[in-house]
Amino acid sequence: MAREAIGQTRGKRFILSTGCAEPITTPLASFRAARKAVGAS
Repeated sequence: MAREAIGQTRGKRFILSTGCAEPITTPLASFRAARKAVGAS
């Protein structure tokens, strides 16, 4: 879904977000997966 959204906006003025806040119990792997989905290192 992240890549589709970036494609629709052509990467301009796009901010990928998990929402307003993430619980402290959110696994680090979830954040890493989001970064990987958009090609961040």
